[in-house]
Amino acid sequence: MKKIVSLLAFLVLALSAFAQRSVFGIAQEIGKSEIVLDESAPPVPGIADAARAFCTKYSGNSMTDAIMRHLCNPEAADPAVKEFTFDQENNFIGVVMTKGEQAGTQLRLWPLPDGRIKLAVKMVNYDEDSLPRIHFFSFVPERRAFVRISHPEGLWYGDITDFLIPSRGNDITVTNEYSPADIIRLGEDGEFRFINSTPNAISCSINDPDPSHKTNLRDGPGGAVVRQIDSRDFQGIDVFQPYQGWWRVIGARPDEDAEQVQPVKYSDGLWIHSSVLSMHTRNYNGEALSLRKSPSAKAEVVGNVFTDSIKVRPLDIYGDWVKVKCSAGTGWIEASWLCGNSFTYCS
Repeated sequence: MKKIVSLLAFLVLALSAFAQRSVFGIAQEIGKSEIVLDESAPPVPGIADAARAFCTKYSGNSMTDAIMRHLCNPEAADPAVKEFTFDQENNFIGVVMTKGEQAGTQLRLWPLPDGRIKLAVKMVNYDEDSLPRIHFFSFVPERRAFVRISHPEGLWYGDITDFLIPSRGNDITVTNEYSPADIIRLGEDGEFRFINSTPNAISCSINDPDPSHKTNLRDGPGGAVVRQIDSRDFQGIDVFQPYQGWWRVIGARPDEDAEQVQPVKYSDGLWIHSSVLSMHTRNYNGEALSLRKSPSAKAEVVGNVFTDSIKVRPLDIYGDWVKVKCSAGTGWIEASWLCGNSFTYCS
């Protein structure tokens, strides 16, 4: 058996010299075919069996090749690997590479109580691809294969900087550049679900009446000014957690034409006043909109009905509703009718 595994590892390394696969290249290939177990694997695979199948299928990448080397010869020194984790009891394998700005992969297998088996694989290498990638699979015993399943609804790569698959537990951490970490959770029903850490958040334009265009960002509601930004340098700003006229800042992205402008990040812990924020209604086709007394379609109408797109100031948020102040009055409107982009229409 050891001779067969060693021969397989040799073939993997030999093939990698001819066909290098990037993280993006592997992502493009996944889903077009199944990951079939080796004939020597047991009917109910463990993490080592799943890892061998995956790494053999997608050989020619520094991370998949490193995993194969360690599985075949765990005692051998590997200068390409900074850290290797093989937790057979918890069905987890992780590798951190020594080269690259950030490079590593994690594989986790979940045997479910009903006999089903799920697999998640994270790969990231910023020298090969600007985005980390995560893939989900379900084991089909009849075909002895792992078949790719869709990403959970709500997950989009956007500003994601990494996925952290745990060696224990069912929560995969999704780290973001401009916002708190989200979660992908494997539920008791065997389904992966995306949990947004900032569900009550909105995107706004910065609309500061100050002629200097300098907008204050503070260390808390009404707190000290810790940064000033030129509103003309930013595409917009994402906010949540309103408190007495203030909004907590998730992040703000500099405009593409704004050179050497630092982004605003959630980790900066900044707040902005609602008076310098604006949105527009999306009734571009003359739809009749009105403001309501409370966040409900059945609530009393307290503002004038208007049929043109108008500018509003966000005051509060509750679920799918945003409280705004505008020329039509003050009240609640469904968030789906609001747009935070001041340069173009929201589709």
